[in-house]
Amino acid sequence: MLMPSKQPRLERRATADCGNGMRNGRGRPMKHFNELKPSRKDRTLQSSIIHKQLTAEIETPKEASALEILPVEIIEQIFFDCLELNLPRASPHLARALSRRSIYSALVLLAYFEVDSSSHVETRHFLPAAFRVIGRDNQRRLQEDILRTRWCTLDLLQSCMPALTRLTMVRLWHHQKEKIDRAKEEMIAERTDNQESFGSDIVQPDFDSILPVLDDQSSMEKHFNLKAAMLPNKQQDQTASSVTSDEYLNSFIETSPDWGVQPPWANHHLPTWTTKSIFAVYVIPDNIVLRNPWTDTDMKLLRLLIQGIRPEGLGDQGVPSFQAMCDGMANAIQEGNTKALRVLVDLYNTIGGAGQPLPLSLLHLACQQTTLPIDLQCRMMLQLLRNSATFAKIVVADDEILLRWALRIASSSPSAHHVRVARAVLLAMGMKTQWRHPVES
Repeated sequence: MLMPSKQPRLERRATADCGNGMRNGRGRPMKHFNELKPSRKDRTLQSSIIHKQLTAEIETPKEASALEILPVEIIEQIFFDCLELNLPRASPHLARALSRRSIYSALVLLAYFEVDSSSHVETRHFLPAAFRVIGRDNQRRLQEDILRTRWCTLDLLQSCMPALTRLTMVRLWHHQKEKIDRAKEEMIAERTDNQESFGSDIVQPDFDSILPVLDDQSSMEKHFNLKAAMLPNKQQDQTASSVTSDEYLNSFIETSPDWGVQPPWANHHLPTWTTKSIFAVYVIPDNIVLRNPWTDTDMKLLRLLIQGIRPEGLGDQGVPSFQAMCDGMANAIQEGNTKALRVLVDLYNTIGGAGQPLPLSLLHLACQQTTLPIDLQCRMMLQLLRNSATFAKIVVADDEILLRWALRIASSSPSAHHVRVARAVLLAMGMKTQWRHPVES
């Protein structure tokens, strides 16, 4: 007997919940999502929030310290007395009190003005600071601290050049005035004896016309032969009214340590004149040469510091580390920045090569920058080749990387300039007679 198929009961069919879209089947009914127990992490976070809301109290304003409640003028004088550049970082109030451009300019003048205890100084240029001689060691420390701050910019340093120029000229003017006064006394004492030897026609020079009027700025600049940069005279005339040149960064004056007034019968003796920067640099920290990427401002700042280096005060502590200079050169090579590489090589040569030759890895790095044009590679190699004595110490005759690069450039480049660079590399490797350009064959 055939039985009819068994039909499921209607009450067991899964029905849809219109509210949450979940099906009610067998077993324990499912809860809505918002009815589920939160995770342990959520419960902990929620309890901490509730605890903070319940225990939170109105925060009382922080009581100002004894230093912060002082007048701004006294805070400034304390800052100039201690010359601790970390003081503005102690609190926002001190930072606001010590964040004026005039304060920064006074610090730059104290750090870079070359002066001794016997110098005459126009102290008005240092306001709001009270001028005092801080010594070379403190100047070196202050320079390093300044160059590590964010407010020390090329624009700020160059804005201090007129004041530094005036201070330097006044100091030298008084120095020469003292020598003139001594020369007067010596000439008066020796006049009688020399008249007996050379006759009575000796005319005493006009001492008052030797030095310009102290308040005549143009005459002072002409007397000390003020220059904008150490350039040939024609080039100086062309760049005197423009600050766009990379070399137009520093100010230089002519001075003579042994300058003195010579009597008329000793005209054959001429004083030795030297050109000196008015920007006295005693330290160049590592952060100045470790730039990545190198910008025009970075290069000009480093050039400014190089032009003002005082070898007698630089010492071993004032130069950047050899590794920092090499890393800076490597960054410039990877960027293809020949100007930055040139400035760094100038620094390397100025400080005497830091006592050791450049590493061979820099030359290899310049050769292996295949993404750069050949002309750029050759210019970088020329910068590294400038010190031939140092180059000869690090290059070996069987260096495969340099040899392959030089032969490739010499055989494939149509430029005569590129060929000369390749020849220079081969010459440094001692292979001049072993290779000839195909055009010459």
